[in-house]
Parts: sequence; structure tokens; C-alpha cells
Amino acid sequence: MRLRAGQVSLNTVAARKQTKFAPLGTDPDGRIYFALTPRLIDEERYRPTGWTRGIMVWGPGIEEHAAQDELPTRIPRWSHISTAVDARQLAKWLGWRVRKAIRVAEAEEAQREKEAKAAAKKTPKKGSAAAANGNGTPTANGKPPSRSTFDGVVIPRTGLKNAVDDDDSDAESALSDAPETTEDLLALLDPPGYVPGADKAREGLSLVSAVENVAALLEVLEWKGYA
Repeated sequence: MRLRAGQVSLNTVAARKQTKFAPLGTDPDGRIYFALTPRLIDEERYRPTGWTRGIMVWGPGIEEHAAQDELPTRIPRWSHISTAVDARQLAKWLGWRVRKAIRVAEAEEAQREKEAKAAAKKTPKKGSAAAANGNGTPTANGKPPSRSTFDGVVIPRTGLKNAVDDDDSDAESALSDAPETTEDLLALLDPPGYVPGADKAREGLSLVSAVENVAALLEVLEWKGYA
């Protein structure tokens, strides 16, 4: 415990430049973890109690504990971990959950790369008759069919005069696309079709380390009788 107390003091000094209320990180299920930046345990009047002690978690419930909670699992709620035993168990569970997410992300990346290579093999090479024709059907003389200069050109029904007079067209278009709700703002962070890669999943390892540091702090506090 003396060795652990020395390591906790070292981590405390190293963390002094961190923002006091910055989150520890986010787990693969979207839960956000918080812990106050610790002070040296032997400093005068440092006796963390209540929510200032341990880890606060905001997010959906854990399925394994659904029977113990009155709220549905998908509803976000605050959770508080204030003992060394619970914090150690949380760190072990997070480690298992993050490693599982990393394996899944790596497998999905490998599958996408495999599909991309297969699609590249099927794509006709640049300069070939199929690529020039567009549909893979050359003409009788082996040359691609000629295309009209106006193929694919869409002429608007309104005249140029109406387009010039409509000064608010651009403003209305920009305002109509602006996000209006919280869900719209969050969609900008994770747009539809966005799939986080393995590098994003590996960021969870730093969260596991941070939770382990808090667990060590709680162990030293309990050992010194500051429970």
C-alpha cells in the first residue's frame, strides 16, 4: 500500500495541468465518465466525500444490472462509484468491453478493405472501351458511341430573370438546412453512415487506465482511514 500511495501521489502531480471537470472519456456504449482531478492525499483538509469522491457516470444503464434498476436500460441516468472494490470491478468490465469493441472494429475494417479491393478489380481500367462507353458495350467498329454535348444537362423551368429577382433563394436554402434540434447537432458529430474505425475504439484504453487510477486513489484513501 505504501508503494501504491507513492504511485498515486505521482499520478496526482502529473494530473495537475488537466482541466478539473474534464471527462475521463467515453466507453463504447456512449457513457461519459467523470472524476475530479485529485489532490495530494496528505494535504491539509483533503477529505473527498459524496459526489467529489470516486467516479460519476452519465449514460444508459448496463444490461447486466437492468433487473436492479427501476429505469429502462436505454434511458440515461447518473451512476456513482465511490468504493475501491466497485471501481476495480468497473475497470475490469471496461477493459473487457473496450477490447471487444477493438476486435469488432478491426474485423469490420478488414471486411471493408476486402470489399474495396474486390470492387476495384471489377472496375474497368481507365482508357478501355468499357470505361469510355460507360456501359461496357462498344460499337461495331470497336469505338465507344458518341455522346451528345447536352447529355445530362438540366435546364430549369424558371427563366434567368426570375432567378436574379429571387434574392432570398440562397438565404432560405441555407436556413432550411440549419440544425434545429439537439439530435440534428449530434448528427453533425456522427453523420449517417459514419462508422468509427479501430483507432477510435483504441481510445477507450485511456479511459480504462484513468478508471484504474481512481480505483488506486480510493484504495489508498480507505487504507489511510479517509473512507
